[in-house]
Amino acid sequence: MLQRLFSDFFIPEEREKMLHKVGSVFAKQKRFVRMINRNIHKDGNVVILEATGMPVFDPNGDLLGYRGVYRDITERINAEEALKESRDYLHKIINSVADPIFVKDREHRWVLLNDAHSEMFGIPNEELIGKSDYDYFPKEQAAVFWEKDEFVFESEKENINEERWTDSRGVTHTIITKKNLYIDSQGKKFIVGIIRDITKRKKAEERLREAMEMKSKFTSVVSHELRTPLSAIKTGINLVLDGLAGDISDDQRNFLDIAKRNVDRLARLVNDILDFQKLESGKVSFNFEENDINAVVNDVYGAMRSLVEGKTLTFCLDLAKDLPKIKLDRDKIVQVLSNLVNNAVKFTEKGRVTISTLKRDKIIEVSVKDTGIGIRKKDMRKLFHSFEQIESFPGEKKVDGTGLGLAICREIIEKHQGNIWAESKFARGSVFYFSLPIG
Repeated sequence: MLQRLFSDFFIPEEREKMLHKVGSVFAKQKRFVRMINRNIHKDGNVVILEATGMPVFDPNGDLLGYRGVYRDITERINAEEALKESRDYLHKIINSVADPIFVKDREHRWVLLNDAHSEMFGIPNEELIGKSDYDYFPKEQAAVFWEKDEFVFESEKENINEERWTDSRGVTHTIITKKNLYIDSQGKKFIVGIIRDITKRKKAEERLREAMEMKSKFTSVVSHELRTPLSAIKTGINLVLDGLAGDISDDQRNFLDIAKRNVDRLARLVNDILDFQKLESGKVSFNFEENDINAVVNDVYGAMRSLVEGKTLTFCLDLAKDLPKIKLDRDKIVQVLSNLVNNAVKFTEKGRVTISTLKRDKIIEVSVKDTGIGIRKKDMRKLFHSFEQIESFPGEKKVDGTGLGLAICREIIEKHQGNIWAESKFARGSVFYFSLPIG
């Protein structure tokens, strides 16, 4: 290296800039400290040097040159740049998140915040750094935040809770805050939190709840008001049909039978609406007791045998043996099974209806299979939804109903922590299943 210019070792793209800088320093003929320059190693890599130098003068006071020390700071600079790059990367990531993110130290002071935090709170992040909740929020709210933070610091467990805070404009918000503990390599504890403002959602839920309550009250009042006149009409028709009001002609009997069927249909509709509304609003109580599911099936079989066989269909049972007893509401499961059998009879003109039971892992599965008209693939999605009915096609018999029967079945089975579903092939029959948990 001797007899060569020091600038020969500067990286080419910085050579002119460094020569100008060095020339300015040398022109002052004074000591310089920690001048950074990048040099090319003989293997082609960049070496970053930190130079400190003193001017050297001859006896006449003329500058002879400089003497000094180089320190190789390549690793340190690379580490600092890598750290800066990682910090920039981290800031870009957290600032891309729409929810506010914060980091607090053990003294509950903010040490890191993203842009969304500033937008939500209406306070610049620079102003919050180094401060605590007590510096900005009402004392009562700050105390809650502090207590939740302290729980995470002490227990080292995640904490998720709903909180209320007042922004700089005096508007109170409802938020959900998730906080976790982070411990760095030196053992220092920090809280990393993310906030979601659910104020709009809470208001929407409140409006929805009020609307549901209004709907529930309206449905209940209307249904109850319909029951009284329907009962009177039905009683009157039955009295006339029984001849208690005098003899009637065949035509009169025919018209009265039509009226009676329609009154019965309307009564069933009212009852279905009331049942569904009560289930949906959670106002139906369930009496869970240990029962033998096969005994429940046998009860339904006995009650509905005349209906099935009256349509010249074969009614079959295929019950698994030695099934364990399970907790269920007997009346509600009878209602579900009766509905499924009734539907099978409606849509089956010939063949059979079969009720089966079996055990699978930790559930008991009950099915009602028929050999009826089946269900088109596009109509399967309508099953178990309220007020949904399958459209009849030309040549098919239209079956009246409320469209609530299967929806009621779904609500009952879900209250039992079970599942209900169906399989069907058009023109080849259907199978409706429901499962109930064991234990």
